[in-house]
Amino acid sequence: MWGVREGSSRMFPQNGRVRAIVVAWAALGVGAAAACADPPGGNGVKWTVEASNPDDNVTAVRVSGTPYQMGWWYGHLLAGEIRENLDDGIAWAIAETGMSQEELAQMASVLWAFRMGPFVPQDFHDEMQGIVDGAAEAEPNVTPEILLLEVIFYHVMIELSEFNCTSIGAVAPATHDGRLIQIRVLDFDLGTGCQDNPVITVYRPDDGPAYCNVGFAGLIGSLAGINSEHIAVTEVGLDTVGADLERLDDPNVQALLEGIPMALLLKKVLAQAQPEGPTTALDKALQIIQTGPRTTNYGYGVGDGTLPDSKGLGTTHAQCYIYGAGEFISFNDPGEPNTIWEPDLPMSITLPAVPGVAYLPHDADETLDLIDTSSPNYIGPIDPNSAMQIARRVAMDSNLMNVVFDGQDLKLWAAYARDSHTSHRAATREFVAFDFAAAANAYTIDVTCKKPNQGSVTLSPDPSDPNIPDYGYPSGTEVTLTAEPNGGKVFKTWKIYDPNHPGDANYMVTDANNPITIVMNGDYDVTAVFKCGGGVGEAMPPLVIGAAILALVSRRARRAGR
Repeated sequence: MWGVREGSSRMFPQNGRVRAIVVAWAALGVGAAAACADPPGGNGVKWTVEASNPDDNVTAVRVSGTPYQMGWWYGHLLAGEIRENLDDGIAWAIAETGMSQEELAQMASVLWAFRMGPFVPQDFHDEMQGIVDGAAEAEPNVTPEILLLEVIFYHVMIELSEFNCTSIGAVAPATHDGRLIQIRVLDFDLGTGCQDNPVITVYRPDDGPAYCNVGFAGLIGSLAGINSEHIAVTEVGLDTVGADLERLDDPNVQALLEGIPMALLLKKVLAQAQPEGPTTALDKALQIIQTGPRTTNYGYGVGDGTLPDSKGLGTTHAQCYIYGAGEFISFNDPGEPNTIWEPDLPMSITLPAVPGVAYLPHDADETLDLIDTSSPNYIGPIDPNSAMQIARRVAMDSNLMNVVFDGQDLKLWAAYARDSHTSHRAATREFVAFDFAAAANAYTIDVTCKKPNQGSVTLSPDPSDPNIPDYGYPSGTEVTLTAEPNGGKVFKTWKIYDPNHPGDANYMVTDANNPITIVMNGDYDVTAVFKCGGGVGEAMPPLVIGAAILALVSRRARRAGR
């Protein structure tokens, strides 16, 4: 929670202008890209993850391509949800801090431009710019510079807030069959309104592992996530110094915020943690957090479903303490002879060793009561179902989101609060199941006719087939395309754009065969070309697959020359 204060900090001059700060971002690579009227390439698809109670449905998107392209599709597909979440977040911050919108903008701008932004990977700057451009194309009334500032504000806000959360990573002997089960309980403030626009995002970058963020519209950073290398990440706030705004006048406190923001640090872990020679994906993940540079005090849970193994981390701006599953950890506890005295961590906590578990809870006794085998209330070996029970039982009244990860099968279960009433906090809501592995390995095909009045195309299986997921054809599916010319026309050729061709994402081949079969190992664009014939042939209805393709929300970029 942010501390309430009066007036402006000396750090943020009264005559500062938002647009003037935007100029400073150019040096960071933010705001340098021009808005695109047409899709810039890449691919995006949006669908609904359904619960038995529609109130618990969750929006999902999958974005593919370069960082800018992934951001563009994210912004284009979620423009309305992003706009609503940012408006709610700013209104909440104004109410909590007593600061004006202009003061908040100045604060976020200065912290980003001089304390945080320089440490953020260029890929993430590009993604933010893509979000702005994609949203502006979807909603023409969006002012790109202001939306960019608001997206940045969303990520800075987290560094100035106090989280009370729980992270649990469990492997053998604590789990049912030795697999990694990672639990994330996010307790913050139901008044933020972000739970009204929950989003599960699957990123499929051109380079690096695919990964999944479980969070909220407009937040590209990760509060909980998993990647295709079976790395799962969670987070816990540890008395973050930025939560007291009065202290931000102190240059020493400002220096503690100099680093990559926590949510973007976890995103970096997901985007980059993969095996490299003898270095495991878990080693790489820990190295990224260790080297940072980090901002302020956070605890992290990092699990590797391949090994499997789980680690906990207690960090300050300068120090990083790592402990393994089944290991004891203690900070600043005068009653514990083996405690770690860490002056920059203003808290006292001792976590007894639990075999197979690396945990960092908001309430140690309550959590131990459920996971310690010697406890009369021991919940039993941890599997996804018991993990969901644990999340519900340790959650606070401010419970915004709960997530359970299966690190072996790359599946997750997520539950979100539904409004600001504690009776509707995430612990009371249904967990929706999400198969990250399946969503990351499915593809769409966008079929058009060069002149729609000359013919149509049918697909088998059709995208609307109930056996085909909303997010596309599973990898390896064979799809047969049949061109059907209208009366007086004949089929001429297919133009097939192959996104997987080495070194050329715009590679195109032609094929005069009809029908043709495509093996779905990428997102394809196909154009059917007809020509005038001898007047034979039965008239066919106009392009019959349009509705099916629109149902997939697949709008891959059109290339010149079609």
